[in-house]
Amino acid sequence: TNVGAGHLAGFGSVASVLREKLELVRGVPLAIVGTEPPALAAGARRLAAATRTAGLERADVTPKAVIMGEGGRATVEVDAQRFTVPLPGLHLAANAMLAWAVVEALELDRTRAALALAGVAVPDGRGHVTQRGGLTIVNDAYNANPESFAAAIALARAMRGGDAASGSRRLVFVAGTMLELGDRSAELHAEVARALVELDPAVLAVVGAFVPACSPYREQLGPRLVTASDPDDLGPRLAARLVGDELIVLKASRGVALERILPHLSAGSNSRG
Repeated sequence: TNVGAGHLAGFGSVASVLREKLELVRGVPLAIVGTEPPALAAGARRLAAATRTAGLERADVTPKAVIMGEGGRATVEVDAQRFTVPLPGLHLAANAMLAWAVVEALELDRTRAALALAGVAVPDGRGHVTQRGGLTIVNDAYNANPESFAAAIALARAMRGGDAASGSRRLVFVAGTMLELGDRSAELHAEVARALVELDPAVLAVVGAFVPACSPYREQLGPRLVTASDPDDLGPRLAARLVGDELIVLKASRGVALERILPHLSAGSNSRG
């Protein structure tokens, strides 16, 4: 398991999320946990009979190598096996190591495990990549919290290639509200908004709580900032800004239904040319 700033409206703080997650491992023969925050492993070691950490580095179970390839997909080398995670994002390679720790603990067939991880399928909106003409669309709008937003931003940076100043691919980031963050909602949206601005996308399109969070950057971003009340309103506004060859990343909580903008994103029909 992992711990992050999710469901804070119910739990109140990351510390409370951590306490609740640790209840899952109380008295179990083996707890397999991620590396962040460090208190997760420390707590698991107090409560479980045995604990193994897994991740990309500084853990009991780590890969020999991780190579980021085409489309932001990671190829992992571990235990004389090699597999490519079929979905983009370095964070999914870290998740694969949690699964690999289970493989090792249960002494499962390593070859079959590698094949299974190479063929893993997840629900729509979990980093699903599609091509529409010259557009590459990464739909990661199944759900969102600050940690998964950081992963989506890192993925956007990796898939864009180079940097904005060196003529890298034109990047469009579409951000919608992170729900269930309780009293810290405004603070956490402001932190993510700052990271999105630092990403320096060609277009930053936002709805919901990200509209006020991005307001301090309105002058800095100028016409690169596109805002709307909801995804249905945002879709045509964003479509009017597309050239037709962009990398577009969508990220929001499930309740936002950010995928409603997708029908508007067809290369050629709404682009400026």
